[in-house]
Amino acid sequence: MRTKIGTMLLLLFITGCMGRQANPIARYQPGDQKRSCDSLRAEIAENDAQIMKKLRKDASKFWTNAAWCILTPLAMDMKEAEKTEADALQQRNKMLKLIMVEKECSFVPEVKSMKEKKEEAKKKVKEEMEKNKEK
Repeated sequence: MRTKIGTMLLLLFITGCMGRQANPIARYQPGDQKRSCDSLRAEIAENDAQIMKKLRKDASKFWTNAAWCILTPLAMDMKEAEKTEADALQQRNKMLKLIMVEKECSFVPEVKSMKEKKEEAKKKVKEEMEKNKEK
């Protein structure tokens, strides 16, 4: 009787410890509409990096699950937390891209040439010099 209870407790412990609960990000968050195009672009890039990381981790679990299946089928990680979180990040990116379209943001950040940057700097210096002359 004691060995049966001990075995059941051990199996319960093993199955409870394998895997983790998914913590998916919300598709829409308050303040998204007020964000700048640059911050939206930056979050999309960060989300894309996280998606790739989570999908790689999810793919690597195949061999871990295969090993657990041989040892004890009850200990396999069936929660798929990484896949769920990656799906949520993809949905979030879709929402952010819709906001960018509404705001008429460019999906590619503006890249200014060195010549354009120098011209802008010269213009600012001239404006400051004129303000100083007026004073």
